[in-house]
Amino acid sequence: MKRWITTAATLANVLLIGGAARMVYKDVQRRTRKTAELADQAQRLEREIDARTRELVELTTHLQSVAEREKASLARELHDELGGLMVGARMDISWAEQHLRPDDVEMRQRLARVQQNLSAGIDLKRRIIEELRPTLLDNVGFIAALRWLFKETCGRGGLHCSEYFPDEEPKLSADAAIALFRIAQEAFANINQHARAKAVDVSLDIDEDTVVFRVTDDGEGIAGDGDAMAAKGTHGLAAMRHRVRALGGTFEIAASPPGRGTALTVRIPTVRALRPVAETEAL
Repeated sequence: MKRWITTAATLANVLLIGGAARMVYKDVQRRTRKTAELADQAQRLEREIDARTRELVELTTHLQSVAEREKASLARELHDELGGLMVGARMDISWAEQHLRPDDVEMRQRLARVQQNLSAGIDLKRRIIEELRPTLLDNVGFIAALRWLFKETCGRGGLHCSEYFPDEEPKLSADAAIALFRIAQEAFANINQHARAKAVDVSLDIDEDTVVFRVTDDGEGIAGDGDAMAAKGTHGLAAMRHRVRALGGTFEIAASPPGRGTALTVRIPTVRALRPVAETEAL
């Protein structure tokens, strides 16, 4: 009798163990399926994020290109239309001055003031045109345009400025030249407005593989890096970073304690930054 009871208990234990094992097996299968489903969902989300990111990058690049074309168009209109009007006005005033009576001193003074105002307006027009679309960049080259911008920045801010450029004009592509020029504009504007710097250094180095552009100052510095600042809404830095990434390069702002200055470094592969040899020879 005891043997039968023992056998029955053993069978019951076996059945219980078998049932538990089956439940565990089914739970493992369920978990495996769930894990696979989550992995598939994660991959789909990752693909969607990559696709949306590419779309946003393409859209931003397109918008920047459109903005540059519009700036160039506006600069041409200002140069042609407004420039013509101002030159015509100056010629008319010069004619009026020549035909005034010698004793009409007050009128001569008034016309002289108008001439001065027109001269100031022409200078302002020239500065606006250069900021919209630097004519030096198109007509002379990147280094000449950068030197003009650097000189303007140092003059407005009373900064001690040092430059380190190649002896020969680099054969930058149109996209790389305008991207580096806009980055310099934004960097110099930030230095004048926020850094409280006394000195600024700018350099351009080119080797076989990389074009390296640097802007450093001795101002207040920044807390954190460029990514952190962009996350806080510094759109100028985000725009700079995008211009560099669109050319396959890297954009860095060295984190520095307050009062230790800031170093901005841009690296772009030469294959993306320089014009092809065939295009250069054709020019």
